[in-house]
Amino acid sequence: MRKCVQVLMVISIAALVSGCMTVTLKRLNAMTAETDKAKLDDAFGRITAILVDRGFDIKVGNKDIGLVSTEYKQVGSVAGSPPFDFYLQVKATLKQTPANKLSVKLTPLVKEVNRLNPAAFTEHGLPLMAENQTPVTDLEKVNFAAQTSYMAVAQGVAEALGLSLQEMQQDVEISTKKSCLGM
Repeated sequence: MRKCVQVLMVISIAALVSGCMTVTLKRLNAMTAETDKAKLDDAFGRITAILVDRGFDIKVGNKDIGLVSTEYKQVGSVAGSPPFDFYLQVKATLKQTPANKLSVKLTPLVKEVNRLNPAAFTEHGLPLMAENQTPVTDLEKVNFAAQTSYMAVAQGVAEALGLSLQEMQQDVEISTKKSCLGM
């Protein structure tokens, strides 16, 4: 019995020392809003201007299909083996609803490109940092730069629609994973 207790204590201490914990990741997939305070033609022009004012180049701008999409804009790099470059693209889709309201969806897309093999890249929603989180690592600084850039666009779009940023709905994906230091 005593041997069993000692083994359990060793296992418990090893688990604590190993630094295992659950990490929660949040990604913003889109922000949406409906309003009767703006019309499609006016909002399309204003959203396009906001994207350009925030440093994005327009890749596609077609009012007939209600789409404004930017080129990817580099938001940072992370050194390492291999090194990665990070880019942000913003897409805005606009449509008039049957209730004669304007529906706007603002989608961020982050692209991570392996500098040694540019064909090896991933695209995903915008990683969200907690409001009180201070970026420490290079990756956190890049994510913070992307989040700041996107939220500046979202703020401008909300104002162009006659809304506050808080009135826009966030589509946030939350995932958890177990992370163990030293393993």
